[in-house]
Amino acid sequence: MMKQRLFYCHLALVKKLTKHQKIRKIWSRSSLIIPEMLNKTYFIHNGKVFIKTKIDVIKVFSKLGDYAKTRQNFSFPEKKIVKKK
Repeated sequence: MMKQRLFYCHLALVKKLTKHQKIRKIWSRSSLIIPEMLNKTYFIHNGKVFIKTKIDVIKVFSKLGDYAKTRQNFSFPEKKIVKKK
């Protein structure tokens, strides 16, 4: 038996979308992107700040949290090589 994929979208978010209210900020990162969100810009919370995201056709039926990174890229600074005379 195959596992069925569970689709979840926060109920309050769906209600606001059906009433055509102006939603800009979304805290629910685990919610699914539904077709009613197409061609609109939202601010998705990553735990610290809101990240601006435009919803395209490619992003439909994926999670909102996939497009709001929670971690910063870090790399150690390279050491400067000094030539000896």
